[in-house]
Amino acid sequence: MRSYSERTRFTKREMKILHSASLAVALLPTDIDPSKDEIRCHELARAIGRQLNLRVVDGMYGLVDHSWCVISAAPEPGSEASAWDKILDVYAIGQCPQVQLIDTYPCCQHVFDPDHPVSCRLFRPWPLGHITIRENVLELMNAFLDRHFRPRVPAFDDLFVSMDKRRK
Repeated sequence: MRSYSERTRFTKREMKILHSASLAVALLPTDIDPSKDEIRCHELARAIGRQLNLRVVDGMYGLVDHSWCVISAAPEPGSEASAWDKILDVYAIGQCPQVQLIDTYPCCQHVFDPDHPVSCRLFRPWPLGHITIRENVLELMNAFLDRHFRPRVPAFDDLFVSMDKRRK
């Protein structure tokens, strides 16, 4: 089953990016850092953003330092999908699945509203330089993804076609 959001709120391009990001994150080994530090959202968002050519935002998710990617809106003709940027959170805090696509349409509670900074919205950008990036971990992830990620991305359109054929 494809959810209402998948069918109406997101474009095929955005769903391809979500699928690609999910595959890339699944490929990364948990123990990529020899110092055995946990992979953090800050480095993971940058590695995935580099692979998929996405902008990375550092900020807060609730009260926690967080980093996420932004998919710039590119509405498709005839699509009902919102013409607002989407958040691609590749390290969702306290949620599964780990990689999530979030609509930032104003009625959605996750969007950042700079005019109402005391709102209940969860994703809030933070001034540049607030986050310290562990460059060694980022380099390891980039090198790994450069070697293993791109050749394994399946034809996403074929996946949708085969899913639609099975339903008929």
